[in-house]
Order: sequence, then C-alpha cells, then structure tokens
Amino acid sequence: MAIKISLPQYCETEIVSVERPKWSYHYGYSRSTEARESEDIGQDFLTFFEEKDYVSFAICDGISMSYYGDFASSFLGESLLQWLLTIDEAEVETEALSAHLHTYLLDKAKEADERLKDHQIPTYIKGMLRDVLLSKKKLGSGSIYGCGRIDWPCEAYPEGRIVLAWQGDIRIRLWSEGHERKGLFGNRFHTREQWNSVSGPVGGSPHTYVGDLLGLGSEGGLLLYSDGLQALDSMEQVLPEEMSSTIRSESLNLSSDDMSIFQVQWHL
Repeated sequence: MAIKISLPQYCETEIVSVERPKWSYHYGYSRSTEARESEDIGQDFLTFFEEKDYVSFAICDGISMSYYGDFASSFLGESLLQWLLTIDEAEVETEALSAHLHTYLLDKAKEADERLKDHQIPTYIKGMLRDVLLSKKKLGSGSIYGCGRIDWPCEAYPEGRIVLAWQGDIRIRLWSEGHERKGLFGNRFHTREQWNSVSGPVGGSPHTYVGDLLGLGSEGGLLLYSDGLQALDSMEQVLPEEMSSTIRSESLNLSSDDMSIFQVQWHL
C-alpha cells in the first residue's frame, strides 16, 4: 500500500519512527523560535512517498529573504516528489538526470510564477513592509532542496538503486557497512545555489548522484536535514534519540531556525 506524507508547516512533528522488515525510516519537523512565538508557518518543507519497492523523499528550505519562501519550499517539495516518481531507466545516468531535472524545474518555475501572480499580501501588512514585499514578489520565491529515491533490490533493479539530487546546503549524508562515506558527493553544497519561481535553477544545474544500492553494501543509511540542525554535523552516528534531543535543545535557542530531518536505514 502506498503511503504519502507531507508534514504540516504550521506545527511541530516530533520524531516518528517506522519499521519495515528490512528497512526503517525516521522523520521530524520543528519551526524556528520566531515562527513558533508568532504562530507563523515554517519555511522548511518535508514530504515523502513509500511504496513496496521504493521510497522517495524531499526536504526544501525556503529562502527567508525571498517572497514567501514557505510557498517555494512546499511547491518545490511536492514537484520534486512527483518528478522522483516518474524517472525511468532511460534517465538514470547522472548527467542525463541533471539535465532532465533542470528542464523540469524550469517548467515548474513558470507554473509557480503564474500562481504567485494571484497571491495576495495580507491587508494588515501596510506601509514600507508592504512595499518591500511587492519588490520581492517581482524577484520570486526561492528555496534550496535535497531529494532522493531508493529502489530496493527487485526485478527492475537487481542491485537496488539510489538517486539523489540537490541545490544548496541541505545536508546529505550516506553510511555503508557502518562507515560514513564522507566526500562521496564532493564540494557541491553551496548556499548560492537554489530554485526560484522566476528563474528556475539558480547558480547552475542541479547536482545528482546515481548508484547501485548493494554496491554500497547490504547495510547502510541515508540522512537528510536542513541547516537548522547543523548541530548534527559533528555526530558520527545519528540515531532517532539524537534527532529528538537535538531538536529539543535547539528549540530553546532564541535564534533557532526551522528544522526538518529524514533518515532511511536498511539491512538487506
């Protein structure tokens, strides 16, 4: 049975753990201190789709200085999830996949731009702030992102498959046989790279990674999280308990950022 979940941006989601016979996943979400205190929605967005033979996921972090970054993150997250569900065997080469996603995101920018034309700034926002937002609207709504799909070993993919794509500094970390594969994705996580509702991909084409899952070993894990959880960067292993405790401790910080996290672990 297919399961699709998009975490709400207007409230917190404590770490949830889901166990399957040969794999498990964990996820959670927390707004920034400012958003919680003002009862505003967060700018992070997390969504995923689970099927019998695969799981796909996306984390997007809206650009706070753009026009309503929460719109960009949710629109982009849902769009990326849809894209991940449609990639086929003809598009699994890394360069071809990047070009395919680049074109897709350009088309999605046109759709997002049309939607934003009808977006109304709340009437209670007046004066200089309203003028600033109107100026930002012309430049579009922006978000960074990290997304992926894991196909478990099956008839179509005997060795399994892992596909990843990103722009920006969403953390993407991979473990195989108990060891983190540091440096596997290279120095390709830059804050200047993003997606924008006017321009599409900004700072170059999307970065992609494609590999055989069993080529990484029969036991491993993948972890994605937004920069609000950068305290996890120094941890060699990240368990659900560490996720929960880090979110709680970071939430006490008056300058805390939005935090979203998704982890998959497998024992094949």
